[in-house]
Amino acid sequence: MDMNIPVQGLREIADRYDGFLIDQWGVLHDGEKPYPGAVEALARIKAEGHRIVIISNSGKRAAVNADRLARLGFPPESYDDLVTSGEVAWQALAERTDPIYSRFGNRCLLITTGGDAGFLDDLELESVETPEKADFVLLASIDSTTKEGEVEAVLHKALLAGLPLICTNPDRIRITPEGTAPGTGALAERYQKRGGTVSFIGKPFPKVYEHCRRLMNDQGDRQLLCIGDSLQHDIRGGRRAGYHTAFVLGGIFAEHFAGLSGEEYKRTLNRLMEEHEAYPDWVLEQFAW
Repeated sequence: MDMNIPVQGLREIADRYDGFLIDQWGVLHDGEKPYPGAVEALARIKAEGHRIVIISNSGKRAAVNADRLARLGFPPESYDDLVTSGEVAWQALAERTDPIYSRFGNRCLLITTGGDAGFLDDLELESVETPEKADFVLLASIDSTTKEGEVEAVLHKALLAGLPLICTNPDRIRITPEGTAPGTGALAERYQKRGGTVSFIGKPFPKVYEHCRRLMNDQGDRQLLCIGDSLQHDIRGGRRAGYHTAFVLGGIFAEHFAGLSGEEYKRTLNRLMEEHEAYPDWVLEQFAW
């Protein structure tokens, strides 16, 4: 259905779908506060009887993200499940059934926001401080206080040591109070282009959608809609997984559409879709009912 139909609110299309896979950053909230109407829209979709899975490229575990959503006004009862790339990665490292992860050693260099090592809790991994002592790197998250050059310096040493890298947040762009900035996905791509071995977990890669598909198993793959603000991750990933998609303009691409209307708006939308090779079924100005 490559029609890219603009809709004013989810009320216009909700009845077409049994379930929703909804991004959080850039759709429900900006990290500091919910977007106008988002709390009410999520609650309304749930009240209408639809199954909701929040699907996020957060490098942190699901419980951490659930706590943040609750603080921002999204209570646990407003959705059914929460899947993060960090949670999927944690389970993969705990189980070690995937041949990719079974070959990794136990000494992990974790790069995450504020040095929070909570991700490693209950894993049989040793946290180390330098690439020279590590078996692999886990690149989970960076924030607005992170100095990109310092992370690049650490990754350069890891590359020289031949360390494989797991990226649990493939987002190439992140939202900061000052605007957008390169995300962990962009750093991991540079590592890969320089010859490093990288395993990406999260949208648009298959593993996170396989996890969601298991959660949605009671209703199969029928009539599911992926909603997100990233053409490259949410829209391309959702379409690759076989779902319909809705593109929200108010997130990372908000500045591209500010003040636009009519033909200028259409040209900008078409240009961005072509650049990212991602074509949504629906277009929403914001996540609202």
